[in-house]
Amino acid sequence: MRDRSDPGQADADQPVLERLLAKLRMQHPEAALTPAGDGVTWTDEDAGAVTLIVSERDLADLVRSSGRSVRDDLWPGSSFEEAGLNLLLVDLDEVLDTRQVTGPLTIDENGLVWPEARRASSILDGLDPDGGPYHWTAGD
Repeated sequence: MRDRSDPGQADADQPVLERLLAKLRMQHPEAALTPAGDGVTWTDEDAGAVTLIVSERDLADLVRSSGRSVRDDLWPGSSFEEAGLNLLLVDLDEVLDTRQVTGPLTIDENGLVWPEARRASSILDGLDPDGGPYHWTAGD
């Protein structure tokens, strides 16, 4: 059923997972994306092999609800689903940049489930704050 408050709702007949895959391919053209049952396996140099497990229903519910809450502020003129997919892509990139992804990522009715372990994203993140003494120097 078309939501009349969602003027950008154009791709309602295309499965949301297919739309997510298309957006991932546009954003990460170097990545290999392989549909795998209830989800997709995403392989690239930076992420390695990451499996995203999601049902079409949970994904559709997530992108509609999150899109409804952010569309007007972040992506006005987009459909709720389009805004929700955009937000999910931002979350996925942040997870891959900041978390240790050693098992499948899942999306459930509450959204993307973030792994607990943080990834050392810079040389400073790997330092033990109590393991010093550390000395800072600046070059010319």
